[in-house]
Amino acid sequence: MVLEQLKYLYNNTVYLDYLRNNPRWYKILHYNPEMFNEFIKEANEKLHLTSKDSLNDFSKKLSFVSTLMQYLAKK
Repeated sequence: MVLEQLKYLYNNTVYLDYLRNNPRWYKILHYNPEMFNEFIKEANEKLHLTSKDSLNDFSKKLSFVSTLMQYLAKK
């Protein structure tokens, strides 16, 4: 199980960087490897990688394109 978690971290450098920037997780994961899913959940929230964040980003981009089209239509 721990080897799978390590492979997952090294294949997803975003999580590896988050771990390196939040060293408290080293100790937590060392003594309690079952907390790995909590680590991933926290990393997703802090790094804005959740589906909610993706939808918000898409909404902002769509709004920008809509505003740009309205602006260009007036010219």
